[in-house]
Amino acid sequence: MLSDKTQRIGFAGTPTFADRVFQGLLGHGIRPVVVLTSPDARRGRGRKLGPTPVRKRAHAEHIPVLQPTALSNARVHGQIAALELDLLVVVAYGLIVPPSILELPKQGCINLHPSLLPRWRGAAPIERAIMSGDTETGVCIMQMDAGLDTGPILATKRLHLDDTMTGDGLRATLACLGLKALVDVIGQIETIKASPQASDCELYADKLTDSDQDIDWSRSSRLVARQIHALNSAAPAVSSMRPDDSDGEPLRVRFLRVEHMLGETEAPPGTVLKAPTGQIEIACGVGKISVLEASVLRGSGRRLPPRQLLNGFAGIFRAGNRFGV
Repeated sequence: MLSDKTQRIGFAGTPTFADRVFQGLLGHGIRPVVVLTSPDARRGRGRKLGPTPVRKRAHAEHIPVLQPTALSNARVHGQIAALELDLLVVVAYGLIVPPSILELPKQGCINLHPSLLPRWRGAAPIERAIMSGDTETGVCIMQMDAGLDTGPILATKRLHLDDTMTGDGLRATLACLGLKALVDVIGQIETIKASPQASDCELYADKLTDSDQDIDWSRSSRLVARQIHALNSAAPAVSSMRPDDSDGEPLRVRFLRVEHMLGETEAPPGTVLKAPTGQIEIACGVGKISVLEASVLRGSGRRLPPRQLLNGFAGIFRAGNRFGV
């Protein structure tokens, strides 16, 4: 519920994570007077120009949309200033919000960040938390300042992590958790007190690169599983092999969900092992993984469980074949 004096709210966000929060705010009767989102971009296999998830919902709700390429020019500043916002809510926007914009809303700008700040400031906090084996994560609602995720904290919600959590699953869970915290903060924005971020456990979640996707099978099965689970959405972990039926061309496989298992294997890392019927196991530097879901970048590229992978791509997942060579 909105404060009586906080009526004009703006929302800035771009991907599905932000859209889930945006949808939740609308469901709580918090309707922005404007939405800021990144410019349309080419998406999907066809690389067609398309709107961001947040823009699609804003248009469906008949909420005005601004899509500047940057917030630092005078024209954009004038557009936002003219709105006379009480509060700007920022969720995975993707553009830097400069001090000239931060000072425009009467009650400032607040950000929903999917980590326990100051741990995992930066671009990829969800993926880095899983890849690093964190046993706890959460969300923070932060009063934005000129630094990179350095502002004082208005609210924190914590969540236990285990080895089965994937990037997709954690993103959805944190959007729900963050929405609850955000609604509470908006309702108390005139009276809530912010606390400075802790000075310890500061880590930066560097932007993901192509090298983050390549699976190094010489690592332990636990580390390989963390990598696969962290990246199981838009940019999954991949590995290549050249099976007998591929006409000499290497095939790339996206690994999406696995189970890591301890124990010694004599096969070189990356080798497909002899496994029980309907299962796919691959040797790692220490231990092995059992594949629960993957997609082969040939044909439809659908996500498939092991039995369907074995039925459709037996030449790839034949015992003795080796990934990463």
